[in-house]
Amino acid sequence: MIVCNCRAASDRDVKQAIEAGARCLSELERCGIGGDCGSCADMLRDMIRRSSALPRTAAGPVILSPA
Repeated sequence: MIVCNCRAASDRDVKQAIEAGARCLSELERCGIGGDCGSCADMLRDMIRRSSALPRTAAGPVILSPA
């Protein structure tokens, strides 16, 4: 499912970035997710909040290539 229409980022892209260590919207933006129109910000915050119980990897956020 596409979460960020402006950057064509799917829920899988968001989950991958979160699992790689993105913990806030600015870190997701560095991964190429969000930051344009803002319509996905609430959903992105919710996805980050829901993942807070998941174990994190030691690596930093993954930078996604533009589609």
